[in-house]
Amino acid sequence: MFRKTSQNTEKIMKRLLCVSLLVLLSSFSSTGCTLLRKNRTPKPKPVTALAADTDATFRSLWTAQRQKELVAQGLTPTAAATKAAGEYVAQYGYTNPKP
Repeated sequence: MFRKTSQNTEKIMKRLLCVSLLVLLSSFSSTGCTLLRKNRTPKPKPVTALAADTDATFRSLWTAQRQKELVAQGLTPTAAATKAAGEYVAQYGYTNPKP
């Protein structure tokens, strides 16, 4: 009696192994083996318009804030705007210099 249970378990294990292998092989064959394939998705291109827009926004906000500070220190608005623009270029010269 003990021997039959052992044989049944052995048959079940063999069937389970076969089914597992079939499922594994069918999943690789249906989608292609992704383990050996190079990543062929194209890299996203940098969005230069977004970067330029961000630079322009930062420049205008920074110069407006600095202009307010300079006017509060006693400069005229025109002189403060000129000085703020010059300070921006001196401090952030690596960014797009166009306003």
